[in-house]
Amino acid sequence: MKKRLFTTLFFAFILCTSALAGIIASGRCGLNVTYTLSDDGTLTIEGKGAMANYSDNSIYLNNHSPFYYYGAKIKNVTIKEGVTSIGSSAFQKCSSLSSVVIPSSLTSIGSSAFRGCI
Repeated sequence: MKKRLFTTLFFAFILCTSALAGIIASGRCGLNVTYTLSDDGTLTIEGKGAMANYSDNSIYLNNHSPFYYYGAKIKNVTIKEGVTSIGSSAFQKCSSLSSVVIPSSLTSIGSSAFRGCI
């Protein structure tokens, strides 16, 4: 009985840790909007409503997007249905960005949202 319980818990632990192993960063990027950056370079934005706005001069004003320091790692951005805007300077300096998937719910893109992207 103890061996079966231990085995079950062990495999549950392995499944949980392997599911999280591919996530580099995650958090909020708006009041009801979150992000997840996976180790394959995919940044997924999801939730309901608008992304936050950030500053063009983020180094001096300390108001940069939460994924600003991951810019070189971000290759693909997928914005899910329900997100209504891309914040100003949101993807500033994402120098490796090659594709962006935008949902039909998106109604606005902030200034300099993709500044410094290739």
